[in-house]
Amino acid sequence: MLELPQKIKVEIHPMNVNHFIDLGYKPILNDYFLVDAQDLMNTSTSSVKVKCDFCDDIYNMKYCDYWQHVLQAKHPELQKAACKKCKQKKSMLSHILNYGVASPMERKEVRQKIANKLYMNQSVPSSTQQRYFCMLLKGEHNFPVDGWNLDIAFPELNIYLEYDGSGHEISLKDNKSKIKFQKKENRRFNNLKQAGWKMVRILSKKDFLPENHVILRFFEEIKEILTHEKIYWVNLDIDSSKLLTDLVDLDIELGSLRKITSIQLVQLSKIIKSGENLC
Repeated sequence: MLELPQKIKVEIHPMNVNHFIDLGYKPILNDYFLVDAQDLMNTSTSSVKVKCDFCDDIYNMKYCDYWQHVLQAKHPELQKAACKKCKQKKSMLSHILNYGVASPMERKEVRQKIANKLYMNQSVPSSTQQRYFCMLLKGEHNFPVDGWNLDIAFPELNIYLEYDGSGHEISLKDNKSKIKFQKKENRRFNNLKQAGWKMVRILSKKDFLPENHVILRFFEEIKEILTHEKIYWVNLDIDSSKLLTDLVDLDIELGSLRKITSIQLVQLSKIIKSGENLC
């Protein structure tokens, strides 16, 4: 709220002289005089003292901004001043009042628009291994579904592939961020499951992958496994040589492993373009 009483020094000019005359002042053109802060014109850029309605701190802001963002707020509960540290609180209140959620990212239509844009621009960061899998298996990279961008998607099968490599753990610096990330992953999995999608997760902490023919063979087997109505996910754990599902865990033989680099990615691209055998 505006701190009152508060006097503001203003310069009188042809654009504001009538405004102050109408309020009972006796201004003189091209002169300065003191007015009550609440009597300023709504376009005034004069700095005024405002008390934050969330924490009671006093701070300065332009009167025109106070008029626009506080006095003219459409919802009465949003006619509150928020200092820099409390802006997020007001933003959350605004989204709750207008949309029923605290963050725009909780709205499915907002997430979908962002996901579509990221897909069209191909601007989601991805690893060399993700791009390699996508190219080898002929999937859709960063495919948007229900506001989520899938690492690699096979829309005709309603299957998506997620790759957890060396960079996966690095990005999760502490236990709190891991818990938050896992909650988001669980919500994502359940949303996609309800939409009819099934998940394949590839785990390789050191980014070692099998030869092409092994990857292709296991992907065909995994697609067959996912036709089972009670199986919604399959994990191919390269580190422990296991195939894990909702129902069973299997020991598997992956053969020799290799580190995928940008060089292998370029080579694979050339092989695909030439029509050579991928195996």
